[in-house]
Amino acid sequence: MHRNMWLRLIGILTVALLGSVIRPTLLSFAQTNGQELFFPQITVGDAQVSPPDPNTDATAITEVDASVDPYIFITTQQQVVFNTLHLGLNTTKSTLNVKSSNDYVVNVFDQQISPVTRWRMTQWQLAQGKFHPAPLQLSEPLHLTSDQHEVTAGTAPTVVTGHASNQNSDNGQSFVTTYSQLLSDQDMPLPAGHSYHLILTWRAFISI
Repeated sequence: MHRNMWLRLIGILTVALLGSVIRPTLLSFAQTNGQELFFPQITVGDAQVSPPDPNTDATAITEVDASVDPYIFITTQQQVVFNTLHLGLNTTKSTLNVKSSNDYVVNVFDQQISPVTRWRMTQWQLAQGKFHPAPLQLSEPLHLTSDQHEVTAGTAPTVVTGHASNQNSDNGQSFVTTYSQLLSDQDMPLPAGHSYHLILTWRAFISI
């Protein structure tokens, strides 16, 4: 305040602590022009706390919503290679990874119809990237197994089932899969640039 202004104490209401009841102290000040300024204070011991000033305090709310749709992702090796097959049983391993919001089923199919393969590895032209028009086939079908199921020609297509609760956080759940191929003396070697080939299709489903 300016020096030509003075404050006049109008009155003081003391604070009394009666049990847990706190009574306010009202202080009134006046300037020389007769205008009075009033504001309440709460005194507890030596501390004073002023209530919010409606002219300088404001509140607002923001409501935030989100939803998560059910999902499932599967990852398999794009190519599995036996290298050179030998007489008898040949095996190679791969992995299947599943990330799912719900319990799930993973199936695997041989859907090749031209030519019809029926889980039998069939002559493939490497340079052309397609099956031979009059292909040779291995006499025994390929088998695909997990620690739960075995899939081959004529069996149910389910290779694994799982629960969302069994997943390893964001890493999902991984399964070891084994590809088995029996080679007999009836199976013929192929010319250079050709291999025995099979295309498998994976499908995953979730329970909602």
